[in-house]
Parts: sequence; structure tokens; C-alpha cells
Amino acid sequence: LTFIIAVGLAAALILFLPLTWRTRLPGEIRRAVRTLVAIPETGYLASEPPQGPVPVAEKGVIVRLVSPRLDFETARRRAVLEEEKIRLAQQETSGKTAGDGLLTRRRIDSEKNRISELEARRRKLCVTSGEKGVFVPAFPRLSRGALLPAGTVIGTVESGETVIDAYSSDDQLRRLKTGMKVHLRLRDSRRDVPGTITAINPVPVTFFPSPLLHLFGGPVKAFPVPGRRGEFSPEHPLFRVVITPDEPLPFQPGRTLRVLVENREILFNQFVSAALYFFRREF
Repeated sequence: LTFIIAVGLAAALILFLPLTWRTRLPGEIRRAVRTLVAIPETGYLASEPPQGPVPVAEKGVIVRLVSPRLDFETARRRAVLEEEKIRLAQQETSGKTAGDGLLTRRRIDSEKNRISELEARRRKLCVTSGEKGVFVPAFPRLSRGALLPAGTVIGTVESGETVIDAYSSDDQLRRLKTGMKVHLRLRDSRRDVPGTITAINPVPVTFFPSPLLHLFGGPVKAFPVPGRRGEFSPEHPLFRVVITPDEPLPFQPGRTLRVLVENREILFNQFVSAALYFFRREF
């Protein structure tokens, strides 16, 4: 009997003993407003694009492209236009061909319209920002001369206040609570910045181009969502955890970081929480 009581007391002591658990979440620093930057016209990079997050002004140039095909077609149309102008001048100086001038003028107007359309497409080769913010490239390893098809998302322009998004797995999510304290750590910094979990989104997320994604050199494996330009679905469901830093961040938006979470919890409460979580998910 004494042995049974001792075992019971030991089990109770273990169940009600506060234990410390630690976990790490991938995270990124971003601005509250995020706008996709896509290539409007197929072309080749005329110069090295930004290799990392850079400030941009409203209507500031992000990348410049060149299109030999558009250049050739514009030059050809201009040559045709000049030929038509010479033909019109000749027709107007001769009484026999003066009647053909109307048709030639129509061809001249048509060529002018085509040239205007080509010039408008060439202007699109200069990709600019629609607002002031920070440009975060999606492809930091692009080099001069790379072909970028129309519709390619090359990054985002972020503006507004600075926020931190961390991403949690389904299993980790049940351990997190709003108000919980965390530590924010960059790979190239030895100093941790304290923060607080301010919101937890229980809906699985999809990603826009982000340095967190494996496709862009980050730790999160994700794949393009069919039919949705610029969206990516993680290999396993992830949930967004919003964190507010407790002091000013010395890091720029567009950087990735690790969120260190440490919490003390009674083992019995963890068992109860896990059981309730499983019951709610299954039933």
C-alpha cells in the first residue's frame, strides 16, 4: 500500500509539475500594406535588379527591361510611316494621283496608331512603384539579361507600419496564446528583441512571394496555387501569428527571422488541452 501511495504521489507530482517547452517559428518583418509588383510586358533585364529590400519612392523605378522585338517593330513601323508620308507628298503634287491621297492618309493614321501602341508597351518596360515603401524582391539572384515574361511577380512593395508575421504548424498552434512573450532573432544578429503575440489566425494561410519561401531561399516549402497568380500554398498547413515588438526594431522589412517561444506549463494542463484540441478537431 505504501508503494502504491508513493507511486501515486510521484505521478501526481509529475503531472502537476511546471515544465518548460520551447519552440521556434519562422517569421518575417513586413509592412502592413503589401502590393504585388508584376512585369506588365515581356523583356530582358537591362541592369542588375535589387538584391535585397530597398526603399522606393512613389513612381520610383524598380527595374528596367529591354525588348529587341518591340524596338525592331517600332523602327519598322516608323520606316513604313515615312514611306507613306513621301508617297502622300508625291500624290498631292500630281493631279492624276491626287485622288489616292485619301487612302494614303488612312494608312498614315493607322501607322501612327500602331506606333503609339508600341510606344505605350515600351514605356511599360520601365517598372515603377505605385506608392512609397520598401521593395522586397522575390528573386534576389536575378542577373542582367534575364528574360522576364509578362505577368511574372518580381516582388512586393510594402508600406505602412511594421509588423511581424510568424507561422505555426497545427501542432504548435494549440500551445500559443495571445499575450505570450517571445524573442525575435535574426541570423546575423546576436541581440534578441522581445515581442508579444497580439493575434492568432486559425485559418490556414497562402503566401505571396516572400523570402520565407523555399522557392526564394527561405525555410518554408511551398508550391504555386493553380489559377492564382503570385500565390503559393505551403507543403503543410501553416497559421499566421502576428507579433508586436516591445521595442523599436533595428531591422528592415523584408528580412526573415526566428521567433523563439518559451513557456512554463503544468503537464496535466497540457494533457487536457491536447485532449480537448483533438476532440474539437475530430468531432
